[in-house]
Amino acid sequence: MYYGVVLILKKTKEQNRTKRHFICIDWSNF
Repeated sequence: MYYGVVLILKKTKEQNRTKRHFICIDWSNF
């Protein structure tokens, strides 16, 4: 499950690095 998130973050990083940062924070809460 974690690996799937990493793949999504990599794709998001290419588009918006800021968006990726917020996603990391959301997953950290879980």
